[in-house]
Amino acid sequence: MPSPSRPDLRDLARERILVLDGGYGTLLQQEGLVEEDFHGEGEPWESLREVTLKGNFDLLALTRPDVLAQVHRAYLAPAPTCSRPTPSPRPPSPRPTTRPATWPTR
Repeated sequence: MPSPSRPDLRDLARERILVLDGGYGTLLQQEGLVEEDFHGEGEPWESLREVTLKGNFDLLALTRPDVLAQVHRAYLAPAPTCSRPTPSPRPPSPRPTTRPATWPTR
């Protein structure tokens, strides 16, 4: 429901051009994450112990969802509109893209 502090997106689009962009990745970089934050626990992750995953923010959905939630709230707080962040140009890991039922969580 539109309000004076949060107008409806359709109303805004009628008035002006909207640019939906943001520094989601920048906010993630400012979190001070270390290599261990990008690695999960358990058997599927063991083969990746020697692989550098730091900076592969797509993995945080599995390893540090708390950080993603915090950044997501900070990113959306001042925004009257929102667009999803651009996906990483690289695959999230050498593992399959679907999450098996036994995939470990942190």
